Amino acid sequence: MPGPVPGICVSPARAYTSTMYSDMTSHSLPFSEACERNKVTLACVFQMRFNEDIRRIRSAIADDPGKWRSVAEDGRFSKRHKLVGDSLKRPPRGFDPEHTAIEELKRKDFISIENFSQTTACSAGFIDMVAESFEIASPLVRFLTEAVGQRF
Repeated sequence: MPGPVPGICVSPARAYTSTMYSDMTSHSLPFSEACERNKVTLACVFQMRFNEDIRRIRSAIADDPGKWRSVAEDGRFSKRHKLVGDSLKRPPRGFDPEHTAIEELKRKDFISIENFSQTTACSAGFIDMVAESFEIASPLVRFLTEAVGQRF
């Protein structure tokens, strides 16, 4: 995995530091961390840069909802990670509104997060927790990467 790309993000609501671990291509699926006051968030973020990418991901989910569920609902994953992000209000064009995975097909973002307290983040074993968290999220990243036609 390529090295970290550090950044400092500032918004009216909060200031935090972040680091992304990615190859930074146009189909970037970075593993990242963000540190805020009293909280550290680890994330796997799919950056929606191209409409074609989201269509490909939706098609992969629609074509094999069982494979998607095996990733998104895996016990280790769902115990530690939460899928967040924006979703459409209605089913996307071209997809069956009655599809068994319609709520997933409405997603506009595919973001997996895991939060840690500041105390945990400052503990001696935290780096191992980060490695384990990213390992647990790897099947999600693999699914999304392969869905957009990239090599994982």
